[in-house]
Amino acid sequence: MWERFRTTPSCALVGLAKAVGREYPYMAVRLLDIDDEVPAELLGAEILAGLSGVHALRGTAKYRESFAELPEIPAVRESALGPGGAYLITGGLGGIGLETARHFAAAAPGIHRYLVGRTGLPPRAEWDRVAADPRHPAASPNSAPPCTRC
Repeated sequence: MWERFRTTPSCALVGLAKAVGREYPYMAVRLLDIDDEVPAELLGAEILAGLSGVHALRGTAKYRESFAELPEIPAVRESALGPGGAYLITGGLGGIGLETARHFAAAAPGIHRYLVGRTGLPPRAEWDRVAADPRHPAASPNSAPPCTRC
């Protein structure tokens, strides 16, 4: 259905239409995607229908983007962290990455965590000071309060 939107300029228009519709609820924003098989009468009727949202016409078939809430799916297992497992956390030196590493350490002691990020480590001489400061994002999981920014 969305094969015409696979190019960057078209994707930007879809995003713009959706954003404008959400940011300005008093505006009716409609995106209509058609193919070459749409009869002129159907196209005219759809243009005049005035329905907001993302719509597509394929021949005589009509499609409208919609969302539905799914029922909660019970977890298959308690934790995905296996004993002795190794886990790579990208962006691991930022606030969310460090909090994820802390969570993994608390949930499954003995696992191996590898943190990779663009931010470099502080000089080795500062590690003890950083670990002792509970406000520093790189503080140890035992001394830092839970992440309040997440």
